[in-house]
Amino acid sequence: MSGLIALFCVGLALARDVVVYQGDPVAAAGVASADVGAPAASLQFVRLAELPSVDGAALLGGGAPAFCSSARDGNAAVRELVARAEGHLGYQRTAQARASLDAAASGLRCLSEPLEASLAGRLYFLLGVVALRESGPAEAERAFALAAALQPGLTWDARLPPDETGTFARALAPPAARVEVLPGLGPGFTLWVDGRAATGPVLSLPVGRHYLQVLGPASATTLLVDLEPGTRPVLVTPGWLDRVDLDALDPATQAMVEVALRGTFPDRKVYVVTAGRTAWLADRWTLLPSRRGRTPVCASGRRCAGVALLGGGIAGMAAGGVVFGVAQLRVGALTESPAGETPEAYQERIGAREAAAAWLPMGGALAGVGLASAGVGVLLQRPGVTLTWSGPALVGRF
Repeated sequence: MSGLIALFCVGLALARDVVVYQGDPVAAAGVASADVGAPAASLQFVRLAELPSVDGAALLGGGAPAFCSSARDGNAAVRELVARAEGHLGYQRTAQARASLDAAASGLRCLSEPLEASLAGRLYFLLGVVALRESGPAEAERAFALAAALQPGLTWDARLPPDETGTFARALAPPAARVEVLPGLGPGFTLWVDGRAATGPVLSLPVGRHYLQVLGPASATTLLVDLEPGTRPVLVTPGWLDRVDLDALDPATQAMVEVALRGTFPDRKVYVVTAGRTAWLADRWTLLPSRRGRTPVCASGRRCAGVALLGGGIAGMAAGGVVFGVAQLRVGALTESPAGETPEAYQERIGAREAAAAWLPMGGALAGVGLASAGVGVLLQRPGVTLTWSGPALVGRF
């Protein structure tokens, strides 16, 4: 029984809505509690700087990044593997060329220095040639498209058969759709896209595959990403939150914060205290109408604790009542002996009835704990006070 009650209490704690804030926690609690229309004790307050950080770099909100899976090295190791693949292709050893090129592509994701665009472009051009001979035009076109992104102005190698140029030409057509990537870089980090340095608060990239590199003071992270239409991923690095000011959010930073919070609390309702207001991360970033000056749900820590205990007690009584009622119905249904019952069926029915009866004291105990909690909650309220509720269900959007 104690385990069941503990599980119930843990469930209540996990269900709390999250409020992310900066600065004074007391002021944030006052703003959020009034705007959300819920007692501060029922909310979980998380300081922005205390959110989980990332190691190296991470892409949030799309892109399906592929990470390094081997030892880190430089462009020289990749160049050696590409040269080896060139030699294999010269002797029509396609399988050996594929193995060298796959190893080189894996090495690109483990670079300890900026990616050499011309080298990477040649690698994926050769992968496209190998794919034409082994897998077919679909895989070849994907490889050629990435080669063209890495090496603009790429042309067909005249030493190769010209009858393979059709797929190559189709891959050179730039995609019509583009995706915005929002870089959230911590102090000392620089961003490279397809082997070229990138700056600015928003990057507009064609859909498809790209290499994103984040070079830091003591680390290098290379991600092979596949950008899909309709996404707006955020690239974050260690320390990126140090540059975020919730009271002065530009649209790009607001989007970054939103994506990061959705990823951190995927199954929770999240609010953000920003510039003296409360924003709700529903299907979009929504500022709640200020409710300060109205009658609060609770005006002191004592009353807030009472409200929380009262709500938890009511939920406990409801849960205990359900458990007790279902168990009682089950016991009643298994009490009467049906006509022609065999000894084996009798034993099975009696065992099931005893198992159902065992839930009766559990349900009663849970309801009793809920009743006691609700009673304490009522006692913590001042006499003559009427509780009011203006929760998120009544919140308008603008």
